[in-house]
Amino acid sequence: MVYPRRRSGQRCASVCLSTVSVEVRAVTFLVFLFLLAQEGLAKEGEFLSPQNNGWVLNTHIPVAFVCSDFPVIKIKNENIIMKKTPHRHLWYGQIEWRKVGQQDVPIVAKCRKHLITRQFTLNFFSMNDVTPAKLLAQNFMHKHQASKLKWDWGDALFLYGLGRLPEDINYINYVERYQTHYFIHPATIDWADRCPSALSALALWRKNGHSKSYVNLLRTLEFIRNGPKNSLGAIDHFGEETWMSKIFPASIWVDSLMMYALLSVESGVELEQKELLDFGLNQQIIFSQKMRETSTGAYYHAWNTKKNRPFPKTNTFWLRGNGWVGTSLVLMLEKLEKAAISHELQPLLRLLAQNLARSMYDFMPINYIFDTLLTRPGYGYEELSGSALMGILFVKGAQLKILAPEFFQAGVNIYAAITARLRSTDDGLSMPDISGPTIPYPKLGYKIVPRGRDYPYGIGAYLLLAEAVSGEQAL
Repeated sequence: MVYPRRRSGQRCASVCLSTVSVEVRAVTFLVFLFLLAQEGLAKEGEFLSPQNNGWVLNTHIPVAFVCSDFPVIKIKNENIIMKKTPHRHLWYGQIEWRKVGQQDVPIVAKCRKHLITRQFTLNFFSMNDVTPAKLLAQNFMHKHQASKLKWDWGDALFLYGLGRLPEDINYINYVERYQTHYFIHPATIDWADRCPSALSALALWRKNGHSKSYVNLLRTLEFIRNGPKNSLGAIDHFGEETWMSKIFPASIWVDSLMMYALLSVESGVELEQKELLDFGLNQQIIFSQKMRETSTGAYYHAWNTKKNRPFPKTNTFWLRGNGWVGTSLVLMLEKLEKAAISHELQPLLRLLAQNLARSMYDFMPINYIFDTLLTRPGYGYEELSGSALMGILFVKGAQLKILAPEFFQAGVNIYAAITARLRSTDDGLSMPDISGPTIPYPKLGYKIVPRGRDYPYGIGAYLLLAEAVSGEQAL
Protein backbone atom coordinates (compact mmCIF):
# COMPACT_ATOMS: atom_id res chain seq x y z
CA MET A 1 0.00 0.00 0.00
CA VAL A 2 1.18 3.47 -0.93
CA TYR A 3 0.46 6.20 1.60
CA PRO A 4 -0.25 9.76 0.50
CA ARG A 5 2.77 12.01 0.74
CA ARG A 6 0.94 14.51 2.89
CA ARG A 7 0.28 11.94 5.62
CA SER A 8 3.88 10.73 5.51
CA GLY A 9 5.13 14.28 5.77
CA GLN A 10 2.85 14.92 8.70
CA ARG A 11 4.20 11.84 10.49
CA CYS A 12 7.83 12.84 9.80
CA ALA A 13 7.17 16.36 10.97
CA SER A 14 5.65 15.08 14.19
CA VAL A 15 8.63 12.80 14.93
CA CYS A 16 11.12 15.52 14.02
CA LEU A 17 9.34 18.06 16.18
CA SER A 18 9.37 15.61 19.06
CA THR A 19 13.11 15.00 18.60
CA VAL A 20 13.82 18.70 18.42
CA SER A 21 11.71 19.27 21.49
CA VAL A 22 13.71 16.72 23.50
CA GLU A 23 16.98 18.24 22.31
CA VAL A 24 15.82 21.76 23.19
CA ARG A 25 14.79 20.63 26.65
CA ALA A 26 18.14 18.91 27.17
CA VAL A 27 20.10 21.99 26.06
CA THR A 28 17.89 24.24 28.20
CA PHE A 29 18.52 22.04 31.22
CA LEU A 30 22.30 22.09 30.67
CA VAL A 31 22.23 25.88 30.30
CA PHE A 32 20.22 26.10 33.53
CA LEU A 33 22.80 23.97 35.35
CA PHE A 34 25.61 26.07 33.92
CA LEU A 35 23.97 29.29 35.14
CA LEU A 36 23.48 27.77 38.57
CA ALA A 37 27.12 26.78 38.63
CA GLN A 38 28.09 30.40 38.00
CA GLU A 39 26.32 31.64 41.13
CA GLY A 40 29.31 30.87 43.27
CA LEU A 41 31.79 32.72 41.05
CA ALA A 42 33.69 35.46 42.84
CA LYS A 43 33.72 39.07 41.68
CA GLU A 44 36.62 41.42 40.96
CA GLY A 45 38.14 42.80 44.17
CA GLU A 46 36.58 40.13 46.43
CA PHE A 47 38.40 38.41 49.28
CA LEU A 48 37.54 34.70 49.37
CA SER A 49 39.67 34.51 52.49
CA PRO A 50 39.90 35.71 55.10
CA GLN A 51 36.27 36.39 55.95
CA ASN A 52 35.21 39.12 58.35
CA ASN A 53 34.43 37.62 61.77
CA GLY A 54 35.87 34.41 60.38
CA TRP A 55 38.20 31.89 61.97
CA VAL A 56 41.87 31.64 61.11
CA LEU A 57 44.38 29.03 62.26
CA ASN A 58 46.99 30.92 64.23
CA THR A 59 49.94 29.70 62.14
CA HIS A 60 49.22 32.06 59.23
CA ILE A 61 46.60 34.16 57.49
CA PRO A 62 45.65 32.76 54.05
CA VAL A 63 44.68 35.44 51.54
CA ALA A 64 42.64 34.45 48.48
CA PHE A 65 41.81 37.47 46.32
CA VAL A 66 40.07 37.92 42.97
CA CYS A 67 41.67 40.28 40.48
CA SER A 68 42.09 40.25 36.70
CA ASP A 69 45.59 41.72 37.06
CA PHE A 70 48.47 41.26 39.47
CA PRO A 71 47.25 42.57 42.86
CA VAL A 72 49.22 44.29 45.59
CA ILE A 73 48.17 43.17 49.08
CA LYS A 74 49.39 44.58 52.37
CA ILE A 75 48.61 43.34 55.87
CA LYS A 76 49.67 45.81 58.57
CA ASN A 77 51.86 47.50 55.94
CA GLU A 78 53.68 44.26 55.12
CA ASN A 79 53.59 43.25 51.45
CA ILE A 80 52.21 39.78 50.79
CA ILE A 81 53.70 37.74 47.96
CA MET A 82 50.70 36.85 45.78
CA LYS A 83 50.81 33.95 43.33
CA LYS A 84 48.42 33.12 40.50
CA THR A 85 46.30 30.01 41.10
CA PRO A 86 45.07 27.75 38.28
CA HIS A 87 41.67 29.40 38.55
CA ARG A 88 40.82 32.47 36.50
CA HIS A 89 41.68 35.76 38.23
CA LEU A 90 42.28 34.06 41.59
CA TRP A 91 45.46 34.92 43.54
CA TYR A 92 46.80 33.45 46.73
CA GLY A 93 49.28 34.51 49.40
CA GLN A 94 49.82 34.14 53.13
CA ILE A 95 51.51 35.80 56.07
CA GLU A 96 52.74 34.12 59.24
CA TRP A 97 50.71 34.80 62.38
CA ARG A 98 51.48 33.43 65.82
CA LYS A 99 48.79 34.94 68.04
CA VAL A 100 45.55 33.51 69.48
CA GLY A 101 42.30 35.34 70.10
CA GLN A 102 40.15 37.90 68.32
CA GLN A 103 42.01 40.70 66.56
CA ASP A 104 41.38 43.46 64.07
CA VAL A 105 43.61 43.09 61.03
CA PRO A 106 43.79 45.88 58.43
CA ILE A 107 44.26 44.71 54.84
CA VAL A 108 44.85 46.99 51.87
CA ALA A 109 44.51 45.66 48.32
CA LYS A 110 45.23 47.31 45.00
CA CYS A 111 43.52 45.68 42.00
CA ARG A 112 44.16 47.44 38.73
CA LYS A 113 43.33 51.07 39.57
CA HIS A 114 41.13 50.32 42.53
CA LEU A 115 42.25 50.62 46.15
CA ILE A 116 40.36 48.39 48.59
CA THR A 117 40.79 49.01 52.31
CA ARG A 118 39.28 46.50 54.71
CA GLN A 119 39.49 45.91 58.44
CA PHE A 120 38.86 42.26 59.20
CA THR A 121 37.91 41.04 62.64
CA LEU A 122 39.54 37.62 62.81
CA ASN A 123 39.29 34.85 65.40
CA PHE A 124 42.67 33.16 65.62
CA PHE A 125 42.52 29.63 67.06
CA SER A 126 45.00 26.85 67.80
CA MET A 127 45.05 23.42 66.15
CA ASN A 128 43.60 21.58 69.14
CA ASP A 129 40.63 23.98 69.28
CA VAL A 130 37.64 22.64 67.32
CA THR A 131 35.44 25.71 67.93
CA PRO A 132 34.96 26.46 64.20
CA ALA A 133 33.77 22.88 63.63
CA LYS A 134 31.37 23.15 66.58
CA LEU A 135 29.97 26.46 65.33
CA LEU A 136 29.47 24.98 61.87
CA ALA A 137 27.73 21.91 63.34
CA GLN A 138 25.53 24.03 65.61
CA ASN A 139 24.38 26.14 62.68
CA PHE A 140 23.30 23.01 60.79
CA MET A 141 21.59 21.49 63.85
CA HIS A 142 19.76 24.75 64.50
CA LYS A 143 18.32 24.74 60.99
CA HIS A 144 17.53 21.02 60.68
CA GLN A 145 15.56 18.89 63.10
CA ALA A 146 17.18 15.49 63.64
CA SER A 147 13.92 13.65 62.90
CA LYS A 148 13.65 15.43 59.54
CA LEU A 149 17.03 14.25 58.28
CA LYS A 150 17.05 11.47 55.70
CA TRP A 151 18.34 7.93 56.17
CA ASP A 152 20.74 8.65 53.36
CA TRP A 153 24.43 9.27 52.71
CA GLY A 154 24.51 13.08 52.96
CA ASP A 155 22.86 13.45 56.35
CA ALA A 156 24.55 10.23 57.51
CA LEU A 157 28.05 11.62 56.97
CA PHE A 158 27.22 14.80 58.86
CA LEU A 159 26.13 12.67 61.83
CA TYR A 160 29.26 10.53 61.55
CA GLY A 161 31.50 13.61 61.62
CA LEU A 162 29.43 15.10 64.45
CA GLY A 163 29.97 12.00 66.57
CA ARG A 164 33.75 12.26 66.27
CA LEU A 165 33.94 15.76 67.74
CA PRO A 166 34.84 16.03 71.43
CA GLU A 167 31.90 14.88 73.52
CA ASP A 168 28.93 17.21 73.76
CA ILE A 169 25.59 16.16 75.24
CA ASN A 170 23.72 18.21 72.61
CA TYR A 171 25.36 16.22 69.84
CA ILE A 172 24.53 12.91 71.50
CA ASN A 173 20.89 13.92 72.00
CA TYR A 174 20.68 15.01 68.36
CA VAL A 175 21.94 11.65 67.07
CA GLU A 176 19.62 9.82 69.51
CA ARG A 177 16.57 11.64 68.12
CA TYR A 178 17.64 10.70 64.59
CA GLN A 179 18.20 7.03 65.37
CA THR A 180 14.98 6.82 67.44
CA HIS A 181 12.98 8.23 64.53
CA TYR A 182 14.26 5.53 62.18
CA PHE A 183 13.71 2.83 64.79
CA ILE A 184 10.03 3.82 64.81
CA HIS A 185 9.93 4.44 61.05
CA PRO A 186 12.41 1.96 59.54
CA ALA A 187 14.01 3.04 56.29
CA THR A 188 14.26 0.80 53.24
CA ILE A 189 17.87 -0.34 52.91
CA ASP A 190 18.46 -1.62 49.39
CA TRP A 191 21.55 0.15 48.05
CA ALA A 192 24.91 1.54 49.12
CA ASP A 193 23.88 5.07 50.05
CA ARG A 194 21.34 3.70 52.54
CA CYS A 195 24.09 2.17 54.67
CA PRO A 196 26.24 4.94 56.22
CA SER A 197 23.49 6.11 58.61
CA ALA A 198 24.39 3.01 60.61
CA LEU A 199 27.85 4.49 61.30
CA SER A 200 26.33 6.89 63.84
CA ALA A 201 24.10 4.06 65.09
CA LEU A 202 27.17 1.96 65.84
CA ALA A 203 28.98 4.87 67.52
CA LEU A 204 25.97 5.78 69.67
CA TRP A 205 25.38 2.19 70.75
CA ARG A 206 29.04 1.83 71.73
CA LYS A 207 28.85 5.14 73.59
CA ASN A 208 25.78 4.65 75.76
CA GLY A 209 24.14 1.33 74.81
CA HIS A 210 21.33 3.01 72.86
CA SER A 211 19.22 -0.05 72.00
CA LYS A 212 17.25 1.57 69.17
CA SER A 213 20.51 2.43 67.41
CA TYR A 214 21.60 -1.18 67.75
CA VAL A 215 18.45 -2.38 65.98
CA ASN A 216 19.06 0.10 63.14
CA LEU A 217 22.63 -1.15 62.89
CA LEU A 218 21.55 -4.79 62.64
CA ARG A 219 18.99 -3.96 59.92
CA THR A 220 21.75 -2.35 57.85
CA LEU A 221 24.26 -5.14 58.41
CA GLU A 222 21.63 -7.65 57.30
CA PHE A 223 21.58 -5.96 53.89
CA ILE A 224 25.39 -5.90 53.69
CA ARG A 225 25.64 -9.57 54.62
CA ASN A 226 22.77 -10.99 52.60
CA GLY A 227 21.99 -8.40 49.93
CA PRO A 228 22.81 -9.13 46.28
CA LYS A 229 26.46 -9.03 45.26
CA ASN A 230 27.80 -8.53 41.77
CA SER A 231 30.40 -10.58 39.89
CA LEU A 232 33.23 -8.69 41.66
CA GLY A 233 31.95 -9.56 45.13
CA ALA A 234 30.87 -5.97 45.73
CA ILE A 235 27.46 -4.31 46.13
CA ASP A 236 26.13 -2.46 43.08
CA HIS A 237 25.96 1.19 44.05
CA PHE A 238 22.23 1.46 43.35
CA GLY A 239 21.41 -2.12 44.25
CA GLU A 240 19.28 -4.23 41.95
CA GLU A 241 15.72 -3.11 42.65
CA THR A 242 15.86 0.70 42.90
CA TRP A 243 14.69 2.97 40.11
CA MET A 244 18.24 4.37 39.77
CA SER A 245 19.53 0.85 39.14
CA LYS A 246 17.61 0.97 35.85
CA ILE A 247 19.64 4.03 34.80
CA PHE A 248 23.00 2.85 36.22
CA PRO A 249 22.84 -0.95 36.28
CA ALA A 250 25.65 -3.29 37.26
CA SER A 251 28.12 -0.69 38.49
CA ILE A 252 30.29 0.15 41.47
CA TRP A 253 31.07 3.73 42.50
CA VAL A 254 33.97 4.94 44.62
CA ASP A 255 31.44 6.53 46.98
CA SER A 256 30.60 3.05 48.24
CA LEU A 257 33.95 2.67 50.00
CA MET A 258 32.72 5.30 52.46
CA MET A 259 29.09 4.17 52.40
CA TYR A 260 29.11 0.46 53.14
CA ALA A 261 32.76 -0.70 53.21
CA LEU A 262 33.77 1.54 56.14
CA LEU A 263 30.67 0.46 58.08
CA SER A 264 31.56 -3.19 57.47
CA VAL A 265 35.05 -2.67 58.88
CA GLU A 266 33.97 -0.65 61.91
CA SER A 267 31.17 -3.12 62.69
CA GLY A 268 33.46 -6.09 62.15
CA VAL A 269 35.87 -4.68 64.73
CA GLU A 270 33.26 -3.59 67.30
CA LEU A 271 31.09 -6.72 67.02
CA GLU A 272 34.10 -9.02 66.65
CA GLN A 273 32.75 -10.45 63.40
CA LYS A 274 35.64 -11.33 61.13
CA GLU A 275 33.49 -11.98 58.06
CA LEU A 276 32.27 -8.38 58.13
CA LEU A 277 35.79 -7.08 58.65
CA ASP A 278 37.15 -9.20 55.80
CA PHE A 279 34.35 -8.11 53.48
CA GLY A 280 34.89 -4.39 54.15
CA LEU A 281 38.68 -4.50 53.76
CA ASN A 282 38.40 -6.57 50.58
CA GLN A 283 36.29 -3.85 48.96
CA GLN A 284 39.36 -1.62 48.92
CA ILE A 285 41.25 -4.28 46.98
CA ILE A 286 38.40 -4.87 44.53
CA PHE A 287 37.90 -1.18 43.83
CA SER A 288 41.62 -0.45 43.44
CA GLN A 289 42.07 -3.31 40.96
CA LYS A 290 39.33 -1.99 38.70
CA MET A 291 39.17 1.74 39.24
CA ARG A 292 42.68 3.01 39.91
CA GLU A 293 44.23 4.54 36.79
CA THR A 294 47.97 3.92 36.83
CA SER A 295 49.32 7.00 35.06
CA THR A 296 47.66 9.49 37.45
CA GLY A 297 47.16 7.26 40.49
CA ALA A 298 43.60 8.59 40.69
CA TYR A 299 40.40 6.53 40.81
CA TYR A 300 37.60 6.62 38.27
CA HIS A 301 34.20 7.60 39.56
CA ALA A 302 32.43 4.40 38.50
CA TRP A 303 32.99 1.01 36.89
CA ASN A 304 30.53 -0.91 34.71
CA THR A 305 30.84 -4.54 35.79
CA LYS A 306 29.06 -5.91 32.71
CA LYS A 307 31.12 -4.01 30.13
CA ASN A 308 34.25 -4.17 32.29
CA ARG A 309 35.19 -0.52 31.80
CA PRO A 310 35.07 2.77 33.69
CA PHE A 311 32.47 5.42 33.08
CA PRO A 312 32.71 8.06 32.01
CA LYS A 313 35.10 6.47 29.49
CA THR A 314 37.33 9.55 29.27
CA ASN A 315 40.10 10.10 31.82
CA THR A 316 37.90 12.12 34.15
CA PHE A 317 38.77 12.03 37.85
CA TRP A 318 36.41 13.47 40.43
CA LEU A 319 37.87 15.14 43.51
CA ARG A 320 35.29 14.10 46.11
CA GLY A 321 35.24 10.52 44.81
CA ASN A 322 38.99 10.21 45.32
CA GLY A 323 38.48 11.82 48.71
CA TRP A 324 36.03 9.05 49.64
CA VAL A 325 38.70 6.50 48.75
CA GLY A 326 41.46 8.18 50.75
CA THR A 327 39.34 8.94 53.81
CA SER A 328 37.87 5.44 53.97
CA LEU A 329 41.36 3.92 53.71
CA VAL A 330 42.88 5.85 56.62
CA LEU A 331 39.76 5.47 58.79
CA MET A 332 39.84 1.70 58.27
CA LEU A 333 43.54 1.54 59.12
CA GLU A 334 43.01 3.76 62.15
CA LYS A 335 40.25 1.44 63.39
CA LEU A 336 42.51 -1.60 63.10
CA GLU A 337 45.37 0.14 64.88
CA LYS A 338 43.26 1.38 67.79
CA ALA A 339 41.78 -2.08 68.26
CA ALA A 340 45.27 -3.60 68.06
CA ILE A 341 44.11 -5.89 65.25
CA SER A 342 46.59 -7.33 62.82
CA HIS A 343 45.04 -8.27 59.48
CA GLU A 344 46.68 -9.85 56.46
CA LEU A 345 45.41 -7.02 54.21
CA GLN A 346 46.85 -4.19 56.33
CA PRO A 347 50.17 -3.92 54.43
CA LEU A 348 48.36 -3.71 51.11
CA LEU A 349 45.90 -1.10 52.38
CA ARG A 350 48.79 0.97 53.74
CA LEU A 351 50.43 0.80 50.31
CA LEU A 352 47.19 1.89 48.62
CA ALA A 353 46.95 4.86 51.00
CA GLN A 354 50.58 5.81 50.35
CA ASN A 355 50.20 5.63 46.58
CA LEU A 356 46.98 7.62 46.57
CA ALA A 357 48.35 10.31 48.88
CA ARG A 358 51.49 10.75 46.78
CA SER A 359 49.39 11.05 43.63
CA MET A 360 46.97 13.53 45.21
CA TYR A 361 49.82 15.64 46.57
CA ASP A 362 50.99 16.27 43.00
CA PHE A 363 47.61 17.81 42.11
CA MET A 364 47.36 20.09 45.16
CA PRO A 365 47.21 23.77 44.12
CA ILE A 366 49.31 26.43 45.85
CA ASN A 367 46.26 27.65 47.79
CA TYR A 368 45.46 24.11 49.06
CA ILE A 369 41.93 24.03 47.64
CA PHE A 370 41.52 21.34 44.98
CA ASP A 371 39.55 21.54 41.74
CA THR A 372 36.43 19.39 41.49
CA LEU A 373 38.06 17.88 38.38
CA LEU A 374 41.06 16.64 40.30
CA THR A 375 43.61 16.27 37.52
CA ARG A 376 42.54 19.41 35.62
CA PRO A 377 43.18 22.32 38.03
CA GLY A 378 41.47 25.43 36.74
CA TYR A 379 39.04 23.61 34.44
CA GLY A 380 36.24 23.26 36.96
CA TYR A 381 35.94 25.15 40.25
CA GLU A 382 37.38 25.05 43.75
CA GLU A 383 35.51 22.56 45.90
CA LEU A 384 35.68 22.38 49.70
CA SER A 385 34.15 19.00 50.61
CA GLY A 386 36.60 17.01 48.48
CA SER A 387 39.48 19.20 49.67
CA ALA A 388 38.54 18.41 53.28
CA LEU A 389 38.59 14.68 52.50
CA MET A 390 42.06 15.03 50.99
CA GLY A 391 43.15 16.79 54.16
CA ILE A 392 41.93 13.80 56.19
CA LEU A 393 43.98 11.43 54.03
CA PHE A 394 47.12 13.52 54.55
CA VAL A 395 46.70 14.20 58.28
CA LYS A 396 45.63 10.74 59.43
CA GLY A 397 48.06 9.08 57.04
CA ALA A 398 50.91 10.98 58.72
CA GLN A 399 49.53 10.24 62.20
CA LEU A 400 49.45 6.53 61.34
CA LYS A 401 53.09 6.77 60.17
CA ILE A 402 52.03 5.78 56.66
CA LEU A 403 53.04 9.17 55.24
CA ALA A 404 55.94 11.54 55.85
CA PRO A 405 55.49 14.61 58.13
CA GLU A 406 55.17 16.99 55.17
CA PHE A 407 51.82 15.39 54.39
CA PHE A 408 50.60 16.32 57.87
CA GLN A 409 51.56 19.93 57.24
CA ALA A 410 49.81 19.85 53.86
CA GLY A 411 46.66 18.56 55.58
CA VAL A 412 46.87 21.32 58.17
CA ASN A 413 47.25 23.89 55.39
CA ILE A 414 44.13 22.51 53.70
CA TYR A 415 42.29 22.76 57.01
CA ALA A 416 43.47 26.36 57.48
CA ALA A 417 42.49 27.33 53.91
CA ILE A 418 38.97 25.87 54.26
CA THR A 419 38.42 27.36 57.72
CA ALA A 420 39.40 30.84 56.51
CA ARG A 421 36.59 30.59 53.92
CA LEU A 422 33.85 29.72 56.42
CA ARG A 423 31.36 32.57 56.66
CA SER A 424 29.84 33.97 59.85
CA THR A 425 26.06 33.96 60.27
CA ASP A 426 23.75 34.78 63.15
CA ASP A 427 23.50 31.05 63.93
CA GLY A 428 27.18 30.12 63.69
CA LEU A 429 29.36 29.42 60.69
CA SER A 430 28.41 28.51 57.13
CA MET A 431 30.42 26.43 54.64
CA PRO A 432 30.30 27.57 50.99
CA ASP A 433 31.52 26.02 47.73
CA ILE A 434 30.31 22.44 48.19
CA SER A 435 29.43 20.71 44.94
CA GLY A 436 26.00 19.14 44.76
CA PRO A 437 25.34 15.40 44.50
CA THR A 438 27.30 14.13 41.52
CA ILE A 439 26.81 11.26 39.08
CA PRO A 440 29.41 10.01 36.56
CA TYR A 441 29.43 12.61 33.77
CA PRO A 442 31.69 13.52 30.90
CA LYS A 443 34.13 16.15 32.18
CA LEU A 444 31.86 19.10 31.35
CA GLY A 445 29.19 17.59 33.57
CA TYR A 446 31.39 17.86 36.67
CA LYS A 447 32.13 21.50 35.84
CA ILE A 448 28.47 22.49 35.75
CA VAL A 449 27.31 20.69 38.90
CA PRO A 450 26.17 23.67 40.98
CA ARG A 451 27.91 24.59 44.20
CA GLY A 452 25.89 25.24 47.32
CA ARG A 453 26.44 25.92 50.99
CA ASP A 454 26.04 23.79 54.11
CA TYR A 455 25.39 20.49 52.36
CA PRO A 456 25.58 17.98 55.23
CA TYR A 457 28.23 15.74 53.66
CA GLY A 458 30.51 18.75 53.14
CA ILE A 459 30.13 19.80 56.76
CA GLY A 460 30.69 16.18 57.83
CA ALA A 461 33.97 16.07 55.88
CA TYR A 462 35.12 19.28 57.57
CA LEU A 463 34.20 17.92 61.03
CA LEU A 464 36.26 14.80 60.35
CA LEU A 465 39.19 16.96 59.26
CA ALA A 466 38.93 19.14 62.37
CA GLU A 467 38.93 16.01 64.55
CA ALA A 468 41.97 14.67 62.71
CA VAL A 469 43.97 17.89 63.08
CA SER A 470 43.03 18.36 66.74
CA GLY A 471 43.84 14.76 67.58
CA GLU A 472 40.72 14.54 69.72
CA GLN A 473 37.95 12.05 69.27
CA ALA A 474 34.74 11.19 71.04
CA LEU A 475 31.90 8.95 69.81
